[in-house]
Formats: sequence, structure tokens, C-alpha cells
Amino acid sequence: MYFASLKTEESQSIRFHITYLDPDNPDPNPPKVYSVDRWSAIKIQPPIDWSISGLSKVAEATDPRTSSLAVYSNANYDLFVWGVIDQGNSYHDYITHETERPLRRPGLFTASIVGVGHLAVWIDSNRIAELRINRIFTDPLEVITNGPINALLRPGIDRYIDKVRPQVPLDKTYYIQDSWLLAVNLAIYWLGSLRRILLRVQNYGHGGALLITPDTLFNGLDKKYSINYPRLRIALETVALAHLNYLYAFDRISDQSSQGQLMPIGLHNEQTHAMHMITSGTQELQNTIWFISLLTRVDGLVLMDPDLEVKGFGVFINSRNNPPAIFEAVDAEATESQLRPISLQQFGTRHQSMIRYCSEVPRSIGFVVSQDGDVRAIAKVYGRLVVWSNIDLQRNRFLPQMYMDYRDPLS
Repeated sequence: MYFASLKTEESQSIRFHITYLDPDNPDPNPPKVYSVDRWSAIKIQPPIDWSISGLSKVAEATDPRTSSLAVYSNANYDLFVWGVIDQGNSYHDYITHETERPLRRPGLFTASIVGVGHLAVWIDSNRIAELRINRIFTDPLEVITNGPINALLRPGIDRYIDKVRPQVPLDKTYYIQDSWLLAVNLAIYWLGSLRRILLRVQNYGHGGALLITPDTLFNGLDKKYSINYPRLRIALETVALAHLNYLYAFDRISDQSSQGQLMPIGLHNEQTHAMHMITSGTQELQNTIWFISLLTRVDGLVLMDPDLEVKGFGVFINSRNNPPAIFEAVDAEATESQLRPISLQQFGTRHQSMIRYCSEVPRSIGFVVSQDGDVRAIAKVYGRLVVWSNIDLQRNRFLPQMYMDYRDPLS
């Protein structure tokens, strides 16, 4: 797979997934209730040799977003491609935060060509390792839901929750009594939208940068294109309220059904309206994320405030003051004993300017996406400029720790 990733087929880079799956028992643990869009394994006759040429040819029949090659080994431990697995779109949408319906991957493990010399290996929904040219990375850093980056994002999340909470009618307040659960669920919407923007930028292969700053004067920034675009914040509020209204109506309908009561037409209309608002609001949110991510294709960065309102694009950083020291974190929490000193010169211009700005402006957060797909987070925490590499954007596991207590990252 590594060598296949270095080749092209009709001038196109080769990308594919493989799933290690037994052809004699491809679905050993089927669910009790099947979903109509569940995956199936389709056999290919004759089987395809496990070789660079064989993989390069058959890869054109698949797309990593929707299908994968089924691979297994014979009695001599020689690998071969025996089939194709379909219906991968639903899983792709789940791990990229496009849908909330959890799904499981088939097979023992999945390996994917992400880019040239760049492979990733998954067991179910956990990415266990990546190979990037000559380095192996394990345990991608969950900086968006854990540690000081999450602490810097939290004021925007709290304002978002405070906006949604008063819009819930008084007769539905019982549904939000568990304020911690409400906070976590709404935070997942908010953080998932930020992840989706960065994933889109990563998939463009162009590179880009996103700066979230609390500085309303935007000192040190040259905004080539100034805009005021609050629609992401508004769409998030719409979708959150629609979900709460739908769940409230669903619970009341279930209660009345269990008691043998007839359902009032007004309650049915309320649920139907909430479902319509979820559908239209989700589409609005998706379109807004596309809109913002495309702005990163213009030279310069996309500028946002802590509430995720876009204030400009094609923005350049004027700062020329280098921080006294730069550290790379090996964990999401930026544990002091494990910080590794690094040089500013090892980065390109885009990273260098973001490092300078985040060093000078407290509570600012920079996300930089390289053309090769690497995504880094940058912030000044605990008095040090810290860079997180290998950050995790896809939905690997449910981590509700974003509301655990962390000490102030500027202290």
C-alpha cells in the first residue's frame, strides 16, 4: 500500500481503503435489527493478486468515502483481494461529523491511503496508527475536546449554550434539568462544526489556516477581505433548539402511547415541525461549513471570533516578533514535563506567522493545515507557546470530558 501510494494511475494519485475480512465468514456478528444501508461484501472473480499493479488497477473501482477492498490471506499467508465492500458513505459521514448515527466498520481492521506515503490504520472507530513517509504516529491528540485548547474554546461554547437555554419554553424546562448533559450535547454540536471545517480544508489538499482571536481590534492583522458572517453561530443555535423540541415531543408521545391515550394532533404537529427544523437547520449548517471552508483557499487565513463568527478572509499577520521559545506537545494536555523544544525554522511561512501571532495575543488559537494534510493547533498556554501536531479531527470515540475542570491555560 505504501508503494502504491507513490504511484499514479492515468495521472491521478491512488487512494483506497482495504478491510481485512474473512471471505468464508465476512459477518460473524450481525446485528439483531438490520439497517437497509448496512454494508455488504461482494465477491470478485477471480481474486486479485496483492501487488502494486493489481491494487493500482482495482483501486479505480473504489472511493475511500464509499467503498473498500476486502483483503484476506490464504493458507500460505499470501494476501489477496477477494471482494469489494459497499455502503461506506454512512460510516464516512459519521466519522467526519456529518451525521450522528454511530456505525461499526466491518472486518478485523481497516487500512487507508491518506496521501503520498501516508497510511492510516483503524480498528473499528479507533485510529491506532499512522505512517507518514518515515514516521509512525500513534494516539492522535484530542486537543479540541481535551486540555488547554478546549479550555480556550470554552467561553464561546458557554455563550452558545447560554443563547440556546432561554429559548426552551418554560413547559419544557424539565427536559434540561440535567444541565451538564445539556452542556455536553450542545458542546458536541459546536466542536463538531469546528472539526468539520478543518476536515474540509484538509480534504482540499490546498492548505489553509484558521485563526480564532478574542482581540476585537484585530491588531497586527491585515484583512484583505473584511466580512461579518455570523451564520455558523445562528445555524448551531437553530439545530440545537430543534433537537430539544423534537426530543421533548417524542418523549410526550411515547408517554401517552404507553398509557393507551390518543395523541393530540397539536403534539404531532409539534414533532413534525421540529423534525422539519432539524432537517433544514442541518442543511443550513452543512452549507455554512462548506462556505467557510472554501474561504481558506484564498491566500491568507480565515479570521473568526470566539463565537465562530467569520470576520475576514485572505488575512495576513504582520507580526515579526519571534517567541523566546517554542514547544511541541506530545499529549492533549501539554504536560509540562513532556514538552519538547522545537525551532521556528522547521516550519513554513504560514506556521511561523501563526506562531508569532498566538505568542503575542492571549487566548488566541491558530489551526494550520499543510498541503500534505497535517493539521496543527497553536496557542500560548501556561506561559509557553505550544504547537500540537497529529491532532485528531475525525470522530474516533465519544469523549465527554470537555467540561472537566482544567486550570486556566494563561495562568
